[in-house]
Amino acid sequence: MKNKLYLSLAVAAFLCVGVWSVYAQRPTTVRQAWEYKVIVVHRSSTGGGGWSAWFEDDKALPGPVSAVSKVKELGDQGWELVSVTPRSSETFSSGSYAGYTNQIESWFKRPK
Repeated sequence: MKNKLYLSLAVAAFLCVGVWSVYAQRPTTVRQAWEYKVIVVHRSSTGGGGWSAWFEDDKALPGPVSAVSKVKELGDQGWELVSVTPRSSETFSSGSYAGYTNQIESWFKRPK
């Protein structure tokens, strides 16, 4: 009786390992494709230095733009914020102002 029980357990274990190895070797699912969007906010070093120029995918946005409402709008469209990068890209007559942030890039992504 004990031998039959051990034999049954051994067969069941063998079947479990066989089924598991077949499913484990199935090809993975298709890789997720993404689309990306960038919002760039620019400020001038002159005229008070306000954040006044907004661009979405290199197209100027009509102002004024509220950051909160823009992010909420993009979120409602399925965009996820993945990166915010401050930039110091302006040079002035007296040289470069390293550390003076005059652009902020916000990168978004969503599944295609």
